[in-house]
Amino acid sequence: MAPRAMSLLVPLREAADLLALALATMRLTDALIYDRLFAGLRTRVRWYVLTCPRCLSVWVGVLCLVVYLTVPVCNWPLALSWLYLRGVPR
Repeated sequence: MAPRAMSLLVPLREAADLLALALATMRLTDALIYDRLFAGLRTRVRWYVLTCPRCLSVWVGVLCLVVYLTVPVCNWPLALSWLYLRGVPR
């Protein structure tokens, strides 16, 4: 592949990783606040942060960023699960 073509693919890969990071953050925030999987945690731990999507998304975003910086591939399954579960009714 030509060097110019490679230079165009690098920003595209970074943009895709950024999109995956955002979708993974949305999915984890959604799971912690609304899903039945974490309902027991929400009833036992009465932190305001677990009921506020804006507050929790900041901390989940930091967690997803740390995971991305250590193992970049781990954010993709969460991002793809967000796309699948978006249409499932609560």
